[in-house]
Amino acid sequence: MAEVGIVPPPYALALGVCDLIYRDRSTGKRFILGCFSVLHATDFPAVHPALCVYLDLTNGRGPVTIKVQIVDSDDLHEPIWVGESLVDFVDPRMVAELDFIVGGLRFPDAGEYRVQVYAENQFIVERRLLVNRIGSQS
Repeated sequence: MAEVGIVPPPYALALGVCDLIYRDRSTGKRFILGCFSVLHATDFPAVHPALCVYLDLTNGRGPVTIKVQIVDSDDLHEPIWVGESLVDFVDPRMVAELDFIVGGLRFPDAGEYRVQVYAENQFIVERRLLVNRIGSQS
């Protein structure tokens, strides 16, 4: 139960990583294409050309700064990407859909990374993103 006077953060309904998010201009519907949770690379640091992050939030109240970041799970490096968006929840029943297009991600090492979501610097949710080394090294 929330403390009196403390506004709870929004609740995440969905958090996905994919190749592309297409938004239909006439309906506003989003099409999430090529969902994944694992990337492969032969050499490191590895640069991934582009990925998208899809986020669905509800139960927010008023204007809320949403931060999404991709970090290594061991916290050995600074976040490899950070994005922010201001969402105005005019009603807690509202569902806010956010999408982020991330280009040129540089993964320093193979391993486990996390896609993390914060609302007003309060952690909400995260999901794993594995980056595997494939092939033989020279």
